[in-house]
Amino acid sequence: KWATLTLWAYDDYDSHDGVGAVDIKWEQVDGKSKFYRLYQSEDKANWKEMYKEMVTDQLDAALIGILIVVMIFLAISIIVAYVSFMRNRVNEYCLYTSIGFARSDVYGMMMREIAIIFGGSLILGAIITIIIMLLMGNLVLDNLGLVYRYLYPQHLLRILAAFMAIVGLLQLPIIFTINNIKTIDLIED
Repeated sequence: KWATLTLWAYDDYDSHDGVGAVDIKWEQVDGKSKFYRLYQSEDKANWKEMYKEMVTDQLDAALIGILIVVMIFLAISIIVAYVSFMRNRVNEYCLYTSIGFARSDVYGMMMREIAIIFGGSLILGAIITIIIMLLMGNLVLDNLGLVYRYLYPQHLLRILAAFMAIVGLLQLPIIFTINNIKTIDLIED
């Protein structure tokens, strides 16, 4: 339940060496911790939430920038690791085509391997994240009196989109490898 606390301020530029000041006083008879949303209006009609504009919007922009940089480095690392992994298995892929597997079958096998790797990493990452969130919430944030949520659906969509982008980028080395597969009789020539 939200309670409204309205503060009317008048220009007072004489206080604090011309900086001005506002004195907020209120009583809390129940002694419980409360959180207040602060809104500001310059014309007493159009109100804007100060916290959203001054903090949340700024942090969202910074988080998106950090996410982009991390995803670029992560994508490069995963692609380099996967290309190295595939180079070690080129002879295996050649053997599969030599015994009669179609290139589409080998491609399907590669995609199933990626699905298993990424599916396992999603499950393991979710378990580790839940454990860390519970520990941080109970041991740190509760003690500081901070309010938090465990689930942010908009961030889950960003993470899934990043995963899909990486899987899409991994298609390039897979297609390159599939097109360069030779059968054993061609390798001997």
